[in-house]
Amino acid sequence: MIGRHPNIRKRWVHRAKNRARKGAVALVFATAIGTLSTLTLNPQPAHALFEGNGMYVKGVGAQSVGGFWLGAYTAPHNVETRYPVWCTHMWRANPKPQDTASITDLGESKRWGPDELDLSTAQMAWLLDRYQDDRHQENRAALSFLIHANFEGDQSGKNTQDSVNSLVDGVRRQLPQVFDRAKDYVRQAKESAVTTYENGSVETQTPRSGVLKDLGVKNEKGEWIPKLKLHLMLIGPARFTSTGTSQWDGETQGNALSLEWEATGNGTVKWVGNYENPVRSTLTKYGVNPATQDTASYGNRPGGDKEEKRLKGGTWKVLMDFQPMGRSQVVQTSVKDNTLSDTVTAFADPNYGDGKWINDEHGPIPVTFEGTAYDLGSEPPNEPLDVRFIAKDMRVLGSATVVFRGEGERQVSIPLPEGQAKPGFVSWVWRVRKEAQGQYAPLIHADWADQLGLTHETQVIPWKIQIHSAAQLKETNGGDFLIDDLWVSGFPEGHTHWSGSERIAADTSHMRHRLLFFPQGLEVVEENREKAEEIGFVEVPAKNGYYPSLGDLRFSVDPQRIGTYVFTTEFDGDGRVEAFRSSVEDPHEQYTRQAPSIIRLATRARDGGDGDQVIGRSGPSKIVDQVCYEGLEAGERYSLKANVVDRESGEPLSTGGRLVEGTAEFTAETASGCAEVMINVQGEDIKAKSIVIFEDLFLGNQRIAFHRDINAAQQTLNVEQPKPPKVARTGTSGVLIASLAGVGALAGGVLYRREGKGACRGR
Repeated sequence: MIGRHPNIRKRWVHRAKNRARKGAVALVFATAIGTLSTLTLNPQPAHALFEGNGMYVKGVGAQSVGGFWLGAYTAPHNVETRYPVWCTHMWRANPKPQDTASITDLGESKRWGPDELDLSTAQMAWLLDRYQDDRHQENRAALSFLIHANFEGDQSGKNTQDSVNSLVDGVRRQLPQVFDRAKDYVRQAKESAVTTYENGSVETQTPRSGVLKDLGVKNEKGEWIPKLKLHLMLIGPARFTSTGTSQWDGETQGNALSLEWEATGNGTVKWVGNYENPVRSTLTKYGVNPATQDTASYGNRPGGDKEEKRLKGGTWKVLMDFQPMGRSQVVQTSVKDNTLSDTVTAFADPNYGDGKWINDEHGPIPVTFEGTAYDLGSEPPNEPLDVRFIAKDMRVLGSATVVFRGEGERQVSIPLPEGQAKPGFVSWVWRVRKEAQGQYAPLIHADWADQLGLTHETQVIPWKIQIHSAAQLKETNGGDFLIDDLWVSGFPEGHTHWSGSERIAADTSHMRHRLLFFPQGLEVVEENREKAEEIGFVEVPAKNGYYPSLGDLRFSVDPQRIGTYVFTTEFDGDGRVEAFRSSVEDPHEQYTRQAPSIIRLATRARDGGDGDQVIGRSGPSKIVDQVCYEGLEAGERYSLKANVVDRESGEPLSTGGRLVEGTAEFTAETASGCAEVMINVQGEDIKAKSIVIFEDLFLGNQRIAFHRDINAAQQTLNVEQPKPPKVARTGTSGVLIASLAGVGALAGGVLYRREGKGACRGR
């Protein structure tokens, strides 16, 4: 059973056995005191009893003249003597008024008796408070009996549980009226003794009214107990509806007590209260010495068991009005499809009143929010502006109205009229005007508006650039080169200088001007842009202006290659300007080279281990050199030779007096195809930082083509260095093509036949 003394199991034996055992015990005690004479009715121990009577039960405990005494004793002289005391040790001597006692808390009930006699400390205190002044012998005996059944103390040489069992059995047989009264007292205590003091809580039905509810006290079963006096007070702008004042006095009820309140202004309300004159929830223990019984008493109430039970109370906010406000965030920073869009969130100012939206009988009241989109020009203000400082002539791009019934979020869109979508920054401003709220205006505290130019309320109608260009061919003594002229417009004034904001990116400083090559057979269309070869690029300032003769040494026209060269301009875009990419299909940006009767080679070397362009410094490595060809005779057998050259010195790489090279033979199945040459190298033998692969193509013993470009990125491999870490060179290179068929050869040079140049179309 909950609350029962731990590790003790009640032992109830057959009544006949108890009688036999108790007879023996009684005989022993009668012998000890030297008498077995007939006892008179209810003789009392001398000089110790509290006013009133008690009763004896024979055969249990330390026997006196009449038996074991069940009744109240007079308190020791040094404690609160107006209350009786009740013994808690069946085998010790009775207390005397002249004793000097110590004062401690009795503690929790040990519940030695049967379930029907179980009481908590608070329940026992309630019984003493109610009945200890009743001098009737059955009353005093029942209270004493319950004290022993629930608070009997342990003592050396005695089994406490057996002692209480003997007492219970003796009372049940000898004093059945006392046993029944004790059971009735237990029932009363469990129904009426307070175990829980409910603090109550505040319920706000609206910010203006609500209920102070769940007030009262409960027994151990959780049942409400009536008629305990209760005092309540409201401190702040509120009052009890029933009294029209800030105070309420009354009694608890047999159910939860609820009291309505109403606000009298705005602010914080605190409620306090107390339950008056509650019964003790504790009992006091008086101790004298180990030979004398400890006693329990209602007297000497400790400070922690106050005669007044204060409620914790609580606080809450009330208001007669509230302050609606909002925040917004544009859906996207860049305006799309000529439509301005924004997301606005409405809520109550958390720092005003109770921070909640006011309700009426229909729910949250409606509040109208007004949004306006302003044109800020090419840059937003450095700091957000109060709406009071908005210029009267500032261009309005559109407005929207949203009605909120309580806190929430809404998206709005404003289509821009034709001709209104001029590039520039746009900032939303949202307002709540008190005068625009109609019948609900008294519930609105004041006007509200956010600021102009807030980062999260700003978006951009993007600028769109335009590029006009014309490619041209320049013939020099060093070969033919392509250049390009650009006319750029559409950027905002001062572009490249704006540093951006939290959500809108800063200006991008440059555009990229690229030269692409579409070899013969690859159609010059947008779908093939990524398949084209990049010859090189130059950077162009991302500003309006004229940029003539854009070029680079890499923009040379290879006389041995057939195909079309195309200039393109690309801008990645930024926070203010849309991305741009010119079309490869623009004929003004194209130059086509007609096909010569010549063999062409394209090569690429890589590390055979991991496919990159870095060779290890130690151990063996394998270089894979891929050679792709055009212009061969199908069915003929050819051979390829590849050798390694120090890129810095231009000298062939050798080891042990032998050139580091590789060869491969293949049969051309068609005029175009690819073959691979493998070159084995030892990392320790390579002293160069980077190497380049040269190739020769043979038909029989005749060299018919070769590749000799010391700067060819595709043919360059870096050699891993201890310091710094390896850096892979990347990029593309042009292809040097040579044909020796039908043409004499010059040592160390490249001979080729030049065909007539193609036309460069321009404006």
